[in-house]
This record gives sequence, structure tokens and C-alpha cells, in this order.
Amino acid sequence: RLRRPRDHRGRFAGRHQDRAQAAAGAGEVLITASTLHLTDRQPLVEARGDLYHVLRLPGRTETSQVSQETATPAPLPARYLLAFLPPPVAQRLQGGASDSAIEGEHRKVSIIFIHLLGVNELLDQEGPQALLDALQRYLSCVVRLTDDNEGFLVGNDISHLGLKLILAFGAPVAHERDPANALRLALGLHRELPGLGVRLSHRIGINSGFVFAGEVGSPYRREYTVMGDAVNLA
Repeated sequence: RLRRPRDHRGRFAGRHQDRAQAAAGAGEVLITASTLHLTDRQPLVEARGDLYHVLRLPGRTETSQVSQETATPAPLPARYLLAFLPPPVAQRLQGGASDSAIEGEHRKVSIIFIHLLGVNELLDQEGPQALLDALQRYLSCVVRLTDDNEGFLVGNDISHLGLKLILAFGAPVAHERDPANALRLALGLHRELPGLGVRLSHRIGINSGFVFAGEVGSPYRREYTVMGDAVNLA
């Protein structure tokens, strides 16, 4: 299930988030007033127009004395984490692939962008539970068709109009018919949408080309993704 920030009227705050992201400089964290009011520990901030630049969070107050051994949970076995990785990546790790096997590379990939529309309207008219139920049915269909066509769901993002999904065919595992499989998914999803019983619509863009495919991020938070002009055109 997907959760998204809302403003004080209950609408998805994608427009405000986009603006905060665009206004933030390198190394800065900007938040909106609605986020500031929801923090359980009041951060030290400076006003930046109607946004706030977070300077520091106060120290965490311990309410009880517990030993380090009690407070630190044992690490989960690696097999429990595989369910949260893109299936092609998990398969290569399970097969004993070395780290170099999934490093960044330049390769030809087919990219699908799905822009899911009607999200804000459904939330306003029928409430959050109806929206979550609709998203669950839609995304379950997307995941099933993605698996059937040997692609994978790279990630999701929000916009002020709705939800965006990005899917890749050809990375990290390539197949002979990746462009055709991308088209089959798009056509299949469009064909099944009326039968899902959701008050949502979508727009789908597909493009193929050479992209960077690999891990991005910091040492403590990384993700596998695709980037490049071919992605932007999709």
C-alpha cells in the first residue's frame, strides 16, 4: 500500500512537495508547514518563504533505562529482505552473484511510465479507504502483468495530479523480446483497467534506448534504478 503526504484539507500534497524539492539546495532539507506541525520533536528551522529549512533535530529523550543488548534487535536473516528487492536483483543475489554483477552499466532498456489519474478526486469524494482499495487492485494488476512479461517495477513517485509508476524491461536482466514485452504489458493493462472496478484512468508512455542501470544513493540508503535521456523521454 502507498501512503502520500496530505495538506490540511486532506488533499495529496504532491504540488507542495515538488516545490520544496525544487527549492532545496545541495545538502538542504526543506519541509512545508504541514510537515513541521506533525513532527513529534520540534526541529530547529529557519523560514524560507512559506517553507522551512531544517537545521537540527533535538536529541532523543530516553524514557527508560534499558541495556544495549535489550534495545538492539538481532539482524534479520538476508532471506527476509529478498522480498523487498526487485525480483531480477533478488534472483541474482540468491544465485550467488558477486557485487560486480549488479554494478552500474550502460545498456539498452525499454522504459514504461504510467501516470495514474483520478487519485485526488477519489480521495475527496470517497475517502482514503476507497482510494487504498482502488490502488491495491490497480497495482496488483500492474505487478502481475510485469511478472508475466519479465519486467520489473522500478519505483513510484507522486505528482500534483496523481501517481507515477516506472517499469523497466532489459535491466538488470535482459530478454530477447523486451520491447515487445513492454508493449504487451501496456496493452494488457489498458485492456484490464475497465474490469478492475476502479474510478481511475491512466496515461502510458514507452521508450527504448541506452540508459544507466545500477545502484544509486548513499552508503546507508541505496536503490536500483535507470537514468538517462531515454527515461526522460518516456
